[in-house]
Order: sequence, then structure tokens, then C-alpha cells
Amino acid sequence: PLRAFGRFCGRIVEVVSSIKKKIFGDDSPGTIPSTTLDQRTASLASLDAGSIASIDLGYPDNIPGDFRNGLVDSPEPDEETPILPPEPPVSLSRVDPSAVEPRCRLGGKGQFLTVMAKAGLPVPSFKVIEHDLLQAIDDEEIKPELLAQFHPGGIDAGQLQPVTLGSLKKSIPAMDKINQTKWLGALGKLLISDDFIQQVTRLPIADEIRCFYQELAEGDSNKPVIIRSSGLKEDGFGDAQAGKYESCLHSGGDILKSCLEVLASSYQQTLCPGGKPQPMALIMQSYLDCRFGGVAHSHTSLQDDTLQIEYAPGQPRGAVAGTNSLKPHRYQIKRNGANPIQWSPGGVPSYFVLKKTAEGFTEEKHEGPSAEQLPEGIPEQLKRHIVHLENLLGCPVDVEFAVDQKGQLFLVQVRPIT
Repeated sequence: PLRAFGRFCGRIVEVVSSIKKKIFGDDSPGTIPSTTLDQRTASLASLDAGSIASIDLGYPDNIPGDFRNGLVDSPEPDEETPILPPEPPVSLSRVDPSAVEPRCRLGGKGQFLTVMAKAGLPVPSFKVIEHDLLQAIDDEEIKPELLAQFHPGGIDAGQLQPVTLGSLKKSIPAMDKINQTKWLGALGKLLISDDFIQQVTRLPIADEIRCFYQELAEGDSNKPVIIRSSGLKEDGFGDAQAGKYESCLHSGGDILKSCLEVLASSYQQTLCPGGKPQPMALIMQSYLDCRFGGVAHSHTSLQDDTLQIEYAPGQPRGAVAGTNSLKPHRYQIKRNGANPIQWSPGGVPSYFVLKKTAEGFTEEKHEGPSAEQLPEGIPEQLKRHIVHLENLLGCPVDVEFAVDQKGQLFLVQVRPIT
């Protein structure tokens, strides 16, 4: 049985090598075709080595190194080995690994956005508040009077000593699960308290964050901005943690408060294995006034090589949040181009519209059905961009997208399909 298994594994390597050579040739590819998911799983792993091999894109530790760093060459298979014909090639912009900061600084979402921007894809303007910069908040000393307000044990301030937020976080894993939950909740509330915000306001990091905001909004308070999480383990291969962290549409006032609200969402028990809060970076991104928004999946299953686009009118949250009352409109696109693009209307009883308020911006819920198709050419553009992203990241992807009021397509974020 072991010999048979060894021959089976060897045969797989031979077939993969043949696919690689017949699709790419022996040298670095100039264009990347699209075939079945099984073929792309092999061929994209090879491409990843040539384009962004030195970037940590969050592969799980148990994935073999040769699938993260490029396939090894093997002898040619028999002539009988079936190779499916590729689609017409798609041109590919390569990414210089040295031009992208590592995941340990940018977080998952920040690194993927940076890769997309470097590749020339249409991404809304953004700034990454790196993990190293946010470390200053962990190093900030919490006074006993403030800590006493949130201490789960109700201890008086006179019994407490000044302690940093980072020290408190490090002490939680040694507690039992009940106390872990209590302390995580307490620190999350402390982080967004008025007293702590006032304390952090005086730090240099607060000025840097405000400068980011001024640069992104170009000094115009009429430009909406959203703060998104970018956990160092978020949007990883096999564990995207989609929808678990908060995003905060800045509604006016100090942008620092919006940032702390997103940071506080990382103190949820479900996001803290063993009671340990995960390291975070943050994304500050221009928020679009959308005509349509949704998510595109580069594959619907391992067996079906179909690209699927789901969307709703208004802001992307209408389709991305996933409510029981909403069935998004859908396009299905076969990669081999054998069938025309198929559109299926969904059921959209309500949607969200961006609204300017006296303080800033909010998303207002509007009632009423809508069954409008995407503007002409948008599904085809999405397909090209999604194939491009698969080639860059070496895996099937989910892409959140938006179409603004002028009909321009933007890719808001990307993550591996999990």
C-alpha cells in the first residue's frame, strides 16, 4: 500500500508539472490563462513564487513549503495525460515584493490592499495605520482611577497600581475562561471610554492618525472615511475571519475615536484564542457613495469553475452583511466563455444609502424593491480583475466591490475564499 501511495503521489507531481509547463512554458510567464480550479490551484502556486514569494500572505503553517514557494520541476507525464484547454490569456501586472511591507506590520487587509494598489487595480484611496504605530496605545499607562471604573472585581482605586494596557493584555491568558471573558470585555469598554480617549489624544500617535485623515480627506470634511480592521491573522488562507471585526464609518469628531472603536472590537472572546487579543493594524479608507455594492466569488465550489457576482443597490453592506430578508441579485460567469453571462434577480426589500449629516456621515436604510442590473461592462471588468487577483495571490478569492454614482468600478477589499 505504501508503494502504491508513493506512485500515486509521484503521478500527481508529474501531472502538476506538466500543467505548469504547458500553461506557462519553462520560463517566467508573461500571461496567465484560466482553466479548471484544480489546474489553477497548481499553476497559481507556481506564479506566487515568481511574483510575491517573499510576501507573507497568511498561508497556514501546514501547507507544504513547495506550494507556498513554487512547484519543483518533475519529469514529463505520459502523452495520454489530459490537459484541459486554457481560456484566452489575461495580461498580468507583477508586484515587486520589496515594495510591499510585511503582514506583521500591515495586517491581512492592509497587505492585500497594498498588493492591489501596486498592481494598478482600482482601489479606493487608503492609509494603513501600522501595528508598530498602534503599539504606543498598548504602552500607555492606565491610572488606578480609570482602571477601577472597569475592573471586573470592583476593586477600589486605592488598591490598584498604574499599569499599561499591554501588561493587562498579557495577564489575561493565565486566567480561567470566565475571568478571561470578563477582562476582555472590560478592556474593550475601557478603550472607548471618554477618559482613555482623552488620555490617548495627547500622544504623538494621535497627531499621526489625524494627519492620515487630513491627507486622505484632502482637508475636506465632505469626503466620507471608514476605519476597517486589519488583524495580523485576519484575511489569512484558511481563516479569513470575515465579518468578525467592526468597521466604523467616521461620523464626525475626532478620527481617533473611530479608530479606537475598531480596535475595541478585537477584544471579543471569539477573536482571542486562549484569552490573547490578536495584534492589529487599521485601514483608513475613502468611503464611496455607491450606486451598487456587493461581493464576487472567483469559484462557487471545488467542482464548479463558475465566477459568481452578488450585489444590491446602494452601499456594499446591503449585500455583504448577509441578512435573512435579502437575497442579492446575481451574475454567473463561466470561465471557459462557453455560455453567456447569466443574470438572476434576487429579492432586495431594502438597501443602504450614504447620507451626509451635520456631524459627518451615516448609512440610511431605504425601503423598497430594486432589480436593476449592473452597468454595461461591469461584470466583464470584475471577471478580469478577479482572475488577475487569483494570479497575484495564488488562490481563489472573494472580492468586495462597489460601483460609484458615476458608474466607475472599485475593488474595496479581497480575501481568500475559505
